Amino acid sequence: PEWMEIREFICPECGTLHEVEAAAPGYPIVYDFEPDLEGFYREWLGRPLQGS
Repeated sequence: PEWMEIREFICPECGTLHEVEAAAPGYPIVYDFEPDLEGFYREWLGRPLQGS
């Protein structure tokens, strides 16, 4: 029997690996975070996020 499954979260466009998690089979995907895109654009890039 399978005791753990390894889940890899990869960008479908560029192939960048974002996260790997080990979980029991059938365990739901845990929602880790939501990036603050508006804050990133405003504070780091000094411009507004397009379309917001």
